[in-house]
Amino acid sequence: MISKKFIKTIPLSKGQRDFFLQYCLYPDKSSYNEPFAWHVYSELDVSLVKRAFIEIIKRHEIYRSTFAMEKDPVQKVYSEPFLDFKIIDVGTEEVASINRELYQESYKPFILEKEPAFRVRLFRYAENHYILLLVWHHIAIDGWSLSLILDEFGMIYKNLKEGTNYDLEPVIFQYSDFVSWQESLLLSETGEASKVFWKNKLKGEISVLELPIDKKRPPVPSYEGGLVPFKLSREISTSLLKFCDRKGFTLNTVLLSLYFALLHRYSGQDEIIVGTPRFGRRNKDFRNTCGYFVNMLPIRINFKDDYSFEELLNILNEELKECVKHQDYPFPMMLKELESSRDVSYSPIFQTGFALQRACRQDAAIVLGNSTNEFNLHGLTLSPCSLEKNTAKFDLTLFIEQESDKAICGNFEYNRDIFHEDTILRLTCYLEQFIASVLHNCEEVISKVNLLPEAEEKQLLKEWNDTRVEYPTEYVIQELFEQQVAQTPEAVALVYKNQQLTYKELNERANQLAHSLQKKGVGPETMVGICVERSLEMIVGLLGILKAGGAYVPLDPTYPEQRLKYILDNADIKLMVTQRNVKGWLPEGIEIICLDENQEMISQASITNPIIEVTLENLAYVIYTSGSTGNPKGVLLEQKGLCNLVHTIIDLMQLNSNSRVIQFASLSFDAAVFEIFTTLVAGGTLCVSSQEDVMPGEPLTRFLQNNRITHAVLPPTVLNVLEESKFEHLKVVVSGGSVCSEE
Repeated sequence: MISKKFIKTIPLSKGQRDFFLQYCLYPDKSSYNEPFAWHVYSELDVSLVKRAFIEIIKRHEIYRSTFAMEKDPVQKVYSEPFLDFKIIDVGTEEVASINRELYQESYKPFILEKEPAFRVRLFRYAENHYILLLVWHHIAIDGWSLSLILDEFGMIYKNLKEGTNYDLEPVIFQYSDFVSWQESLLLSETGEASKVFWKNKLKGEISVLELPIDKKRPPVPSYEGGLVPFKLSREISTSLLKFCDRKGFTLNTVLLSLYFALLHRYSGQDEIIVGTPRFGRRNKDFRNTCGYFVNMLPIRINFKDDYSFEELLNILNEELKECVKHQDYPFPMMLKELESSRDVSYSPIFQTGFALQRACRQDAAIVLGNSTNEFNLHGLTLSPCSLEKNTAKFDLTLFIEQESDKAICGNFEYNRDIFHEDTILRLTCYLEQFIASVLHNCEEVISKVNLLPEAEEKQLLKEWNDTRVEYPTEYVIQELFEQQVAQTPEAVALVYKNQQLTYKELNERANQLAHSLQKKGVGPETMVGICVERSLEMIVGLLGILKAGGAYVPLDPTYPEQRLKYILDNADIKLMVTQRNVKGWLPEGIEIICLDENQEMISQASITNPIIEVTLENLAYVIYTSGSTGNPKGVLLEQKGLCNLVHTIIDLMQLNSNSRVIQFASLSFDAAVFEIFTTLVAGGTLCVSSQEDVMPGEPLTRFLQNNRITHAVLPPTVLNVLEESKFEHLKVVVSGGSVCSEE
């Protein structure tokens, strides 16, 4: 560990403070390790490599520092350099084995209280072949610093090897000077003006970016990430650079605008906030100073109007100009000014980042590791060595780099907690297609810009949409039920509390009601109201109306009387199937068949299937809308639509004779059709719940457990209060009717 002699104790910068507090919370995590590696194809004097890095540490006090929590977080600067340097002989080891060692060394956590935030590893393959691995904690490094250090290393190593004095520009201002400068800025009029600026920019509700995700978001992020590289085609890269020149915008502005537009389209959200870094060295005194200077700026764009890409470019360009004027105000201070509480499963203010990466002295793609090109570093031949990425600061970050040959490449860094790699691979295709479409016509509104590559467009719109299935077209719904009765007459069709009916019993009782209805004139296109409490009789009533050739109009007895009377009048219903307890509201002049009061009369009718000509074009039922925008409106459904729906849902939910389905929905909702007719045509058991049973929480949980329910159609509000682990029999849940959250 480092020598105990130190020169001074200084505060942390605002950016460093955030890193250190995260480290204190999760000291065993390596989320903020920043590893960089290069193949070295040169003869190396290992002792001189070590001496070169010691000289670098002497020059930059940030690499002679440890960190501690005293009254506030501080960094302690030591007088003597200490280098964590190790040579690892890999010889003829297999590539997979070497990669594992690289990974282990890259993501070994730092102990910031006891060691500097920098280590060097030299992997020795064979003569004239090494891998140089440099690992920092982000608290002490940024891209600019990396470029400085690599250049300094090459120059110092060359001079040491030649026995000459190296002539590097002296480091006049250390990182401690930057900390002092930052504190002074915050207390100045400029700092106060920036504080007001960012407070206004971030006022109001901050929208969380809800991208389509693959996995449930954990309550606390793990920061485990992945990296998906991509490279734009030569044609698109060239067109993009020409577009920038023609329109007079920087590559950064154009690419950031493209990213905003892509996120708007991909998420469907109007407000998008993207974090983008500034190098934090606008004060030229710190151009040769190493450390963490980067400051993230939250750029906020609202797509309330359907902009063209050219309009977006102009809007974003003005927004960037304003924000850049206040780029030195630390992001942690912006966050501190926000008064609202936040969900800790999301990063604050923005959940996605964008960076056009450039280095100060070497080609960006070479220094930052995306190029495979060899380069000369003061006589040393190097090429970047790709490292497995295992961390992600945000849900999604787009890194773009421009190579020396003008080709544009990049990486998507993604959160493995919520995304699969395949999803991000598709996103790279969307990005390239989106860029190509915009360059073809930048005046087209963003909502109409083509996002899908040709192959995926064909797959989505044609191949996956080719869903035509041949179902039986010669039978109406009651005939499909009768076929199931013939197959499994003794199987249990209905359960209600401690009562049950077999398929044969249900069919016979429905037939008796049907014959009774026919005597009252019910036939094709006759609408019959049904107002019955939850019970076996409710299902008998529905089937009886259909078997008589009629169409049922459900009226839920729990609904307001005014609504029921409106439906009765609007549908011109002359005949009602009902029960003693719920018939009191019915006006005079309506003919009634009461399933309990008239049971003796109904039971005298034939139990055989009625013979009547009903076609698929005949009406099956009428459902009334909620009336939220005025009076309820009746929607007429024919037999062919009902039969098609039943066949589709049976396939979708994989219903069969072993299925046990809860009848949850009110008859006045289409979901009841899903539950009732699909179950009875598939040969399953329909478990009718009482009004008390459908109460969300413990009553519904108990019903699902006691009845061994395998299939359920439940709204999201109900699902939210059910504990998933309690339902060992449940196989399929269909949810709809309102927005489903990812939880």
